[in-house]
Amino acid sequence: MRLQRVFNDGVALGAMCDDAGRLFLPTFENKPIPAGTYTVKLMPAKANPKHGVSWEVQDVPGRTDILFHVGNDADDSDGCILVGFGFAGRTITNSLTAFASFKRFLAKVSTFTLTVADPV
Repeated sequence: MRLQRVFNDGVALGAMCDDAGRLFLPTFENKPIPAGTYTVKLMPAKANPKHGVSWEVQDVPGRTDILFHVGNDADDSDGCILVGFGFAGRTITNSLTAFASFKRFLAKVSTFTLTVADPV
């Protein structure tokens, strides 16, 4: 997957595409991770009771516990990547529904590769 981001007042708003380049989901990060290529691993609910089933971005330089999970704004993100179906100012919308779609899309895999790209 590829995550193309733009920055707005210190937060990253992104468009995540599948490997065929089709738009998959908008994303929100209040503390953006560095651009690069990462392995993302499925985490069971017991690994993070606060967020339940989530996806963890592995080997982020200087950071740990970077998850894809449900949330709508900077208070929910705390450095993680939130998914939704749109934006309303500095929030992402319909995160619960979007995350369910994200999990269904990835239902048959336990890891995937994510390329994070910033504007040039």
